[in-house]
Amino acid sequence: MGVILDIIGSFVVRAAIVVVILNLMINLHESLSKSTDRITLNESITNAGQVIDADIKLAGFRATKDFAIAQNNNISFSYGDTAILNTSIYTIRYYISPTTPAAAHKILYRTINGAAQLEIARDILSFSIVYYKVDGDTLATYGTNVTGIKSIYITLVMESKMTERTYQGPAGDTLALTVKWERHFFPENL
Repeated sequence: MGVILDIIGSFVVRAAIVVVILNLMINLHESLSKSTDRITLNESITNAGQVIDADIKLAGFRATKDFAIAQNNNISFSYGDTAILNTSIYTIRYYISPTTPAAAHKILYRTINGAAQLEIARDILSFSIVYYKVDGDTLATYGTNVTGIKSIYITLVMESKMTERTYQGPAGDTLALTVKWERHFFPENL
């Protein structure tokens, strides 16, 4: 009888050890998944910000200083080629995908000279632009062929499609990871 109790006891201890190890592995996997999601989201918004940064700094260089489109989530401007002998003019446009009630996440697009749209970032919650005049006041009206813009403030917010459990509420509340990129540009050529 004592041997049977020893065998049962050893099975219970082994089962407890297996449960502890499985719980540890599940927690490590969740932590790795959350960290990977954070890193991916940060890299995505940083890459999108670098593309926007490179273009906006050149606005008005060897080209018209007017903005073909100056809206709160849509911008189009021109700049000339930075090569000395090249006289090409590029018209750059940034805009987000049309909003539909079912799609909370949008896509940020970039076009060059009206050609095919290039996808710059996905899972965009908001892309907002504020235009400032030389005296520091915001532009009163947005539209097309806008003049007098001296600085541009851009905010880009992305949200992960994965959700992180932040606390256990009565309904199992979850919160999605969001990141924000914002920059105030003062293009030298405007």
